[in-house]
Amino acid sequence: MNYEKENVQQKIKKYSIAISSVMLIVAIMAVAAVTSNDLAEDVTTTAPADENVEAELTNVPDTRNNETLIVPATEITTETAQETTTEEPTTADTAPASYILPLGTDIGNDYSMGVPVYNSVMGDWRTHDGVDFNGNYGDGVKAIADGTITEIGEDAVMGSFITVNHGGGVEACYYGVTASDSIAKGMKVTQGDKIGTVGTIPGEADADYPHIHLEIRVDGEISDPIQVMGYYE
Repeated sequence: MNYEKENVQQKIKKYSIAISSVMLIVAIMAVAAVTSNDLAEDVTTTAPADENVEAELTNVPDTRNNETLIVPATEITTETAQETTTEEPTTADTAPASYILPLGTDIGNDYSMGVPVYNSVMGDWRTHDGVDFNGNYGDGVKAIADGTITEIGEDAVMGSFITVNHGGGVEACYYGVTASDSIAKGMKVTQGDKIGTVGTIPGEADADYPHIHLEIRVDGEISDPIQVMGYYE
């Protein structure tokens, strides 16, 4: 009897140990499940913050994986447009302190002081609003002072021309001048720079000499070029 009693007690002890082990495993699994849920909630909660950080850093160089993020094309277009916006040429607020002649000192026809003179080519009387400087075809024509080129064009009567704003309301138009390839509208020139070469003037084709026709306006008014440049004694 004692033997059977001891045998039963041993079996009860083994079953108790087994049940305890099972309960321990269940408890561990329950704790693991709760921990897993908590971690998932943390990830869900923090994910938007991470996305916001990435969104804020889209224009900052990213050295991860040795790569650099590219600035969006829309931003590149905006920045480029701001940098390359064409502005009107600016000129000095004061008139030149000194001038040089554009083509030697040989003057053909002088400024007519508003008095009409006969033009045999056009067959009429008209004022000669500039000064003709004689030269040879292909001779270099110089800028009479510092300034900014405001126009390069072609006139049916006066031929090819270059207009330069010399500042302080002084604007010079060089007629009968073929522009050099190196100049363009909006470019700044320095006194003495070669802006072109002697060409032809259809409206003055009766002349037996190649020349250019220089007109100068001061505050929009036709003026005597020689007087403006200070070459009268």
